[in-house]
Amino acid sequence: MKSDIDRLMHDRNLDALIVAGGEGFNAVRYYLSNGAHITHGTIIKVRDKEALLICNGMELEEARKSGLRVETSATLGYYE
Repeated sequence: MKSDIDRLMHDRNLDALIVAGGEGFNAVRYYLSNGAHITHGTIIKVRDKEALLICNGMELEEARKSGLRVETSATLGYYE
């Protein structure tokens, strides 16, 4: 369950999880994003912190449906 992620990360001595994916279906990203329908995106989960979903600007509205903190690649300076 998602509620166990921080405990499991601690048990396995993991500081962070990174889930990346392209246009194809990504079951882990789909699960962690609460079923948000995005075609590109990366989820970064730091132990004991809120997860961050990074998407492209065209998918911002859909990404926000995930309930996660959302940033676009552009706002993070990816294209600079």
